[in-house]
Amino acid sequence: MTKQQLRREFLAIRKGFSPAQRQSWDAAIQQAVIASDWFKQAEAILGYYPIGSEPDLRPVLREALRLGKTVALPRCAPDTGEMTFHRVDSLESLLPGAHGIPEPPAEAASCLLHLASCICLVPGIAFDLAGYRLGYGKGCYDRFLPHFVGHALGICYDALLCGALPHEPHDAAAESVMTEKGDSHEQQQHARKKAV
Repeated sequence: MTKQQLRREFLAIRKGFSPAQRQSWDAAIQQAVIASDWFKQAEAILGYYPIGSEPDLRPVLREALRLGKTVALPRCAPDTGEMTFHRVDSLESLLPGAHGIPEPPAEAASCLLHLASCICLVPGIAFDLAGYRLGYGKGCYDRFLPHFVGHALGICYDALLCGALPHEPHDAAAESVMTEKGDSHEQQQHARKKAV
């Protein structure tokens, strides 16, 4: 299957989940992220504002703000697709941006991306076990992640975590993927230990 065909198929699966299922899974993902070492050790969190049927991590961002961590959300240039992250002090300060997605105001300070103790919560329609993602086809994260020195953590529902997805040489992989069942990297390590 092509990426475009897979995108349609996985989006249809995600849209087919009931609101109650998504709410339950979102709560589990939120708890797993907040309990993770990724989150605990991070000084800054680069998040995203959920659209459509994406997992909702707004409670994670609010918890990060409560703990005094730096929180930043992306602004996307509609002509180039270039994505930059800008600091926010409240999710209520966001304004409609490119593609109707809430973004930080234009005057919001850029987030310093050279922090090694920074995590980027990467949304995707689907991910594979190597961390490669199936996005919406605009390439924003594929252009951003190669220059990001922190830790990229993919976010998706477990039903959309598969063995392998097609990817190009320029595609950037997340270090791990967090689902409602926890950290995929830790799950794989646990499975290997049980198999020995």
